[in-house]
Amino acid sequence: KPFEATICWKTDEETIGIIEYGDTLPYQMSAASSEYRTSHCVTLTRLKMGTKYYFQIIAFDKAGNKNVVSSRPR
Repeated sequence: KPFEATICWKTDEETIGIIEYGDTLPYQMSAASSEYRTSHCVTLTRLKMGTKYYFQIIAFDKAGNKNVVSSRPR
């Protein structure tokens, strides 16, 4: 049975957020928030127990500006 996890974050202006995630690069899966807002929660699906996952959040504001935050070590 697949597992799920929910990731929540806040932005200082209204954005749409996309989360790309997986256990290797390039990320194999994605999930998105569909409305412009400052508080976001996205559920990641099809997760396997005991697997370490990485993700990145890509946020777009109404002007089309893009910001990326990653969980992978630099």
